[in-house]
Amino acid sequence: MKRLWFTFLCLAGVLMFPACGDDDDSNDNANGNGTQDDLNVVYEDVTQNPQVMAEENEIQSGKLFTIESGSVTYNDGTVLSFVDYGRKFQLDFQERFSSMIWDGVCLYTLYHDNKTYTVVNGNNVLPYALGKVRPYVFNEVLWELTYKQSEKYDGYVPEDYLVKSEIIAGKSVKLYGEKKEDGTQQFMGGWNRILFYNGDADSSSPNTLVAVSIKESYSGSFTMPSGYTTALSFGF
Repeated sequence: MKRLWFTFLCLAGVLMFPACGDDDDSNDNANGNGTQDDLNVVYEDVTQNPQVMAEENEIQSGKLFTIESGSVTYNDGTVLSFVDYGRKFQLDFQERFSSMIWDGVCLYTLYHDNKTYTVVNGNNVLPYALGKVRPYVFNEVLWELTYKQSEKYDGYVPEDYLVKSEIIAGKSVKLYGEKKEDGTQQFMGGWNRILFYNGDADSSSPNTLVAVSIKESYSGSFTMPSGYTTALSFGF
């Protein structure tokens, strides 16, 4: 699916691996010529912002969302459920007939067709688990400040970059978008750091993932169901 994850990964990549380069070149690129170097300057400026860094540090520590618990259903049938701000979560994938359960210690992947599961554990399992749920986490502060900072550079705002608000799953969601060279538009947005929208401007497009409902509480156990046998176990 063609979604805004390339742009998001660029942002996240700069967060974890700050850009290096000649300071004089960076100053020259800030003159508003609309180059890729301009955009790199925007990313670097934003990702050094204390608010952005604090948000990312929370996510990396396991605090994924800013509401304590909930359950979100998406238009492809995927269900994300979580407690303790995402420190425990479950992903149910209708299309793949499988589930993932993160109990804060181990990551279980369940295959419902043959009743088997894999388990990943170890001292370094948290980054692995976060990588699995990361497509459903939306860095709100990062995106907001990126678009505000981008306004300083000609060629990006407002013609190529778009911001709008929509009601999605009963919540007011700010969507951040970009216009491609072929004229198509793509948007991404979330609510309380939960991804609510990612894909084409047309929410009915097969390339678009959108939340269709949310329950603002959840009380699941995040334990392995009975009747499943171990297919693979490994650790980090």
